[in-house]
Amino acid sequence: MNEVETIAGVNQDEMLLRQQFVKADINKYISKKYPNLKDAVIVERPAKSRSVLDICGIRVRERGSGKPFFLCLMGKCYDEREAIKITKQSTYNATHHLNSKHSVVACKTEAHLRNLATIKKHIKGADNQFQSDPARWFQVNVAAFACENSIAFRAFESPLWKVIASKLPTGNQSLRSINIMGSTTWSIMLASSKT
Repeated sequence: MNEVETIAGVNQDEMLLRQQFVKADINKYISKKYPNLKDAVIVERPAKSRSVLDICGIRVRERGSGKPFFLCLMGKCYDEREAIKITKQSTYNATHHLNSKHSVVACKTEAHLRNLATIKKHIKGADNQFQSDPARWFQVNVAAFACENSIAFRAFESPLWKVIASKLPTGNQSLRSINIMGSTTWSIMLASSKT
């Protein structure tokens, strides 16, 4: 049995039938409720895609503007013809919808939550470990914060970060530049994401 055999009470075969029905005449399915999606362009699912968006619905682009939408085909959303606006950079609205309305969680989200648990466990143990070295303790916690919030490495090379780090009460200006890639927490996060 594969991971999408059944999702929120809808089996994989039923989901494929729903996708085929919508693709057969997308205007008939969606344009009455969403006139802006009349003649929408269907974004073809990549051959080996494991994205929950490709499994649980169809991605479309508004004709003319090219704005992306996700048509949810799960449960009542299929009957209610639910279209969720997404962006080229983020599918958060759609994945949040699938999680909150249908209890479907993306594999990436599950992996991220496992990484957070590992980081939190590591930081909890770090309190005693780094009590004698507050600068090191702070570096580990800043690295964990950066990982948890997907902060780019270059943020710690910015002039603003250097001003902030120089004012922190960790002594000896040890945080003027922080090596996120070299921190223990970042190494743990990277190692756990590979499993």
